[in-house]
Amino acid sequence: MEDAYRPKIDWVFWSHAGSVVVLLALVSVFLSSIDIFISIPSFLLFLLMLAYVVLIVRRTKYTLSSTGIVIQNATAKYEISYADVKKITNTNRDLINYGIFVLSLDRVGIRYGKAGHIMISPADKQGFLTRLRSRCRNAIYEEDLKPIK
Repeated sequence: MEDAYRPKIDWVFWSHAGSVVVLLALVSVFLSSIDIFISIPSFLLFLLMLAYVVLIVRRTKYTLSSTGIVIQNATAKYEISYADVKKITNTNRDLINYGIFVLSLDRVGIRYGKAGHIMISPADKQGFLTRLRSRCRNAIYEEDLKPIK
């Protein structure tokens, strides 16, 4: 039986994605006032970035399958075997270690294999962790896995 979880998307994602899209729109408008042949590539870049933001929001999901955690984002889909999961941690305190398109700061860190690490942000964090605990009995769980208020 598979359990699918949508991502939690908060202000961090919308502020970064909005800043990039607005910046590209302003560059596109500025370049169109200079020369139409320069503005076409910048407008296409703006549309491409806007489409990528929409893909991130629409396609990202986390699925607990019968064999592992399936993580699908805008461009890739991969699976982490339950047997490979070593540690589950809370990363909502980690304000520095995030990229431009992180969906939320209220995340779950998963250490797997020899050196693998990924951070995900399921909207139903407690439901996700409850299901994950029942499937990853060998993993170490950090006690403080509470959402940001």
